[in-house]
Amino acid sequence: MPELSESEEEYLEALYRLGGHERQVKVGELAKELKVKEPSVVEMLRKLDNKKLVNYESYAGASLSEKGEDEGRRVTRRHRLAERLLSDVLNRDLPQIHEEACKLEHSMADETADEIARVLKNPETCPHGHPIPEEKSKPESEDLIKLTDGEKDEDYRVVSIPEEKEDVQRLLPLAILPGAKIRIAEKPSFSAIMVSRAGDKVALSRDIASKIEVRPYGKRKRRRHRDRPNR
Repeated sequence: MPELSESEEEYLEALYRLGGHERQVKVGELAKELKVKEPSVVEMLRKLDNKKLVNYESYAGASLSEKGEDEGRRVTRRHRLAERLLSDVLNRDLPQIHEEACKLEHSMADETADEIARVLKNPETCPHGHPIPEEKSKPESEDLIKLTDGEKDEDYRVVSIPEEKEDVQRLLPLAILPGAKIRIAEKPSFSAIMVSRAGDKVALSRDIASKIEVRPYGKRKRRRHRDRPNR
């Protein structure tokens, strides 16, 4: 397959993260994820469709083809292993590793990614808690949900958090990180959600809460079928 541009890799990675290997992703979703205008998204999707990497339908969105899924998985794997390298070996602060990894993922060879995985003893997740894809897809965890879909007065274990610097900087001082136990205290409006962490109540916007994945506290982790979207 001809070498892909960094922009093309970014789109395939974003589609993979948003679940484009299982469903059609709307143009608006992709535009929000990549922080670009919708006409630019349409133009790129048509280009990727011509390369047989996505299946694009006007007004419906796009899904990844088998080849596109493979490419999206490879880029996502390189990105999350780069985050592990930056965090575990170079001791970079959590808020800054996502942006650095975005640069490294395009220059990193797959063989280098595999070597990083071996050196770090095959970590299962990135520092934000998102699964590091393998060559083949994994079973999906049925009890994994967005925090916004949780029930009031129920306890949950945080599985993953968003990667963007601003979101991490908001969650870090609250200790809302992978592995933390939290409780949904209130869902007072469409704009906020109150959570309790170690006895303290804090307000999270629904935007950031929708990017936090949790599972009911006390449930055992199940094997996954596929990487889940982090949005």
